[in-house]
Amino acid sequence: RRVHGERIFEPNAFLVGMLQQDPEAEAEALAALSIDDSLSSLERFEKYSVSEIALQRLFQIKGLSECIYSISLSDVVKRILPLVVRLSEDVEITVRQIVSEQLACLCDYLFDHGDEGYKVVVNVLFPLFRKLIVDATSQEVRSAAETSLIKMASRLTSEDLGTLLLTFVLSLAHDEDKEQNRTIAIQLFGSLAQILGTELCQSYVAAEIVSLSDDDVFRVRKAVASNLPSVCKVIGQELTMQRVVRVFIRLSSDDIWGVRKSCAENIVRMAECLPPDVRFATLGNQLEAFLTDSSRWVRNATYSVLGPFIACLPPQHISEKLLSQYVAMTDPEALSGDSEMTYACAFNLPAVLQAIGNERWSSLSVAFKTLAQDARWKVRRSLASSIHVVAGLLGPNLSEEFVLPIFDLFLQDIDQVRFPAVQNLSSLLSSVGADARVRYMTILPSLQSETENWRFRKALAEQLGKLPELFPPQVVLEKLAPLALTVCKDPFAQVRVVACASLPPVVKRLIATMESDQIAGLVNQISELSKDDDYHIRITFVLASAHMATQLSPADFSQLFLARLLALVHDPVPNIRLALARELSQLHATEGYREAALISEALATLSRDKDGDVAFFAKPNWSECALPKYLGRKSPTKLESATAGVSSLSLDDRTTPIIPGPMPAIPSSVPPVAPTITALPVIAPVPVDSALPGTPRGPAATPTVVPAATTPQVVASPPVEADAQARTPRPSM
Repeated sequence: RRVHGERIFEPNAFLVGMLQQDPEAEAEALAALSIDDSLSSLERFEKYSVSEIALQRLFQIKGLSECIYSISLSDVVKRILPLVVRLSEDVEITVRQIVSEQLACLCDYLFDHGDEGYKVVVNVLFPLFRKLIVDATSQEVRSAAETSLIKMASRLTSEDLGTLLLTFVLSLAHDEDKEQNRTIAIQLFGSLAQILGTELCQSYVAAEIVSLSDDDVFRVRKAVASNLPSVCKVIGQELTMQRVVRVFIRLSSDDIWGVRKSCAENIVRMAECLPPDVRFATLGNQLEAFLTDSSRWVRNATYSVLGPFIACLPPQHISEKLLSQYVAMTDPEALSGDSEMTYACAFNLPAVLQAIGNERWSSLSVAFKTLAQDARWKVRRSLASSIHVVAGLLGPNLSEEFVLPIFDLFLQDIDQVRFPAVQNLSSLLSSVGADARVRYMTILPSLQSETENWRFRKALAEQLGKLPELFPPQVVLEKLAPLALTVCKDPFAQVRVVACASLPPVVKRLIATMESDQIAGLVNQISELSKDDDYHIRITFVLASAHMATQLSPADFSQLFLARLLALVHDPVPNIRLALARELSQLHATEGYREAALISEALATLSRDKDGDVAFFAKPNWSECALPKYLGRKSPTKLESATAGVSSLSLDDRTTPIIPGPMPAIPSSVPPVAPTITALPVIAPVPVDSALPGTPRGPAATPTVVPAATTPQVVASPPVEADAQARTPRPSM
C-alpha cells in the first residue's frame, strides 16, 4: 500500500504474494529470501543490508544490536555505520522506522566505548537523528526517532546538551514554514525538560513554548497545552506563576475544542506545578468551564480527571459543589457523558476520600453504594481492588457500617470482582474491629471449597499467612489452622506452594501463645502430610518444613518436625528425596543446624542415592553455578527452572525411573534433635512442585550554560514462575 505516494513494505503480505506464484516462481522466491548462515553476523549484515529485497534489509537492521556486540568498535564504525546511514534513507517506511528504533541501542554501544565512541555519536549518529525526526512521510518514523533521541540525550555531556541538542530543537521551533517541525519541537521540549535541567529550561525553553502558544496553527497550540506541565515542573513554581500559567489559562478558552480538550486532560498536571494553596483559585474557573463546555469530548475529558483534581487540592478548598459534580459521575447518562465516566469515578474514589477526610464521608457514601452495584463488572472490580484502602481511611466504625456489607457482596460476585477483593482481605480485616473479623472465619472455608478457579484459591492462600496476628489464638487453632491445612492439599501445585508459606505463621502464632499439649493435634496433622499416599502432598510437607525452619527457632522446629522430615530420606519417589536433599543442604549450612548429627547423617545417605540428581544436591557446597556443567549443557538454559522447582528436571535429564507409591513406615528409632543454638537466619526455600501573550521570537540562540545530565534508572521485571510438574515416566513410542 502507499502512504503519501510512498510504498510501505509489509513483510506478511510480501511473503504471501511470493508464495502464491507457480512452483518455479515460488522456489525462486524462497531462494531469493534465503540467508547464508555460514557467514558471520558482520558479513551477513554487509551482504543483506544492501539487498534489493526489502525483507532481507529489514531482517538485518532488526538484528543490528546482536551484530554490533559481536564485533569490534573499529568494524562498527568503518563497516556498519555507513550501511546504517544508507538504510536511514531506505525507500521502505518500515525499514526507516526500525533504523530509528535501533539508533538508541547503537548509541549505547558507542557511549560504552568512551571518548572515541562518544565522538561517533555526535558526528555520525546525531545527523541521522536530525533527519529521521523530521521524516516527511511517516509519523511512525518520527516517533521512533524521537524516542531514541531522548534515550541518547540522557548520556550527552552538559555542554552538548545545550550547544548540540537544544540548538537543534530550537531550530525546529523557529521553522515558520512547517507546522510539523514546530509541533515536534514542542514535544521534544516536554520530553527533554528533565534532561535539559532547570537552568536551560528557564533560560530558553520557557520563552519558546510561551511564544509558540500564539501559533496560528491549532495543532501547535494543542501540543503546547499537552507539554506545558512538563516544562513547568522543571522551571519551578515561581516562574510558572509569573509567566507560564496565564498561557495555560488562555489556551483553556481557545476557539478549537481540541485545544480545550488538551487543556482539560492536563489540568491536574498543571495544578501540581502550582503551590497547593493557589491551585483552585488559579484553575478552578477553567475546571468549571470545562465541565459545562459545548463539546462533549471536552466534558468527558474533564470528568475523567475530576477525581485527581480534587485529590490534589487542600481539604479546605474542596467545596460541596465540587464533590457533588464528582458524585454525579455515577450517572453518566444524566450528564450526557461517556460510560467510562463511572469507571473513572470508582477508580479515583479512594484518592478523593483521602483528600476530604472521613469527616465528610457522607458526601461520598451514596456514590460508594451506587458504584458497588453498577451493572458493569469493571466498575465493581475497580472498587473491589481498593475497598481495603477505603476501609483504612474510614476507620473501624464507618467501615463496619458501610464497607463490610459491600465487601460481602463482592465475595458473592463473579471471579473478576471477588478475586481483587480477596487479594486484600488481611488489610481490610485489620481496619475493622475484632468481633467483625471473627465472622469471616466462618466464610473463608466456603470460599475456598466453592470455587473452581485455582487463582482465586491461590489468592486466598496468600492471605492466610497474614491473618494469624489479627485473631485470638483459639480462633487461629480452631478455624484458621484447619483451613491452611486444607489448602495445602489443593489439587493445583501453585496453590499448595503458596499455602506452604502461609502455614508457618499459623504455627508460630500458636507456639508463642499456647502450651505444647494444646497444639499437639495440629502438629500431628501437619506431620501426617509426610505420610500421605499422594507424593505431591509429601513434597508439600518438605516445602512447608523449609518455610517452618525460617520462622521457628531451631529448637522448636527440631522438636516438632525434623524427625518426620528426615524420615523421607527413604521415600520411594526420587522427586521427594531430591527436594529433601536441597532443603537439608541449605538447612545444614545454616547456623543452628550445622552441628545436627541427624541432618549430617541424612545428607550422607542421600549423597549415596542411586538417583544422580539426589546425590548431587545432597553433597556439601553444591552451587547454582555448577548446575549447567553438571547437567551437561553449554549454557544455563534451564537454570532458572531448576532453581525455581527441583521437579523441573525432566526425564530427558535422567535415567532413573519414577516409582510412585505410599510413604514407607517411619522408623521409631529416630530420636528428636534439640540444638543448642536458637538463632536462625532466613533460608530461601525453593518450590519443588510449582505450576504456573507570547514572547517575540527571533533567530534561535545557542545555549551555553547547562547542568549535568541524569541517567534514568532501569527497573528489572520480576521473574515468572515456571509451571514445573512432577516427573513421571513418558509413554514409550
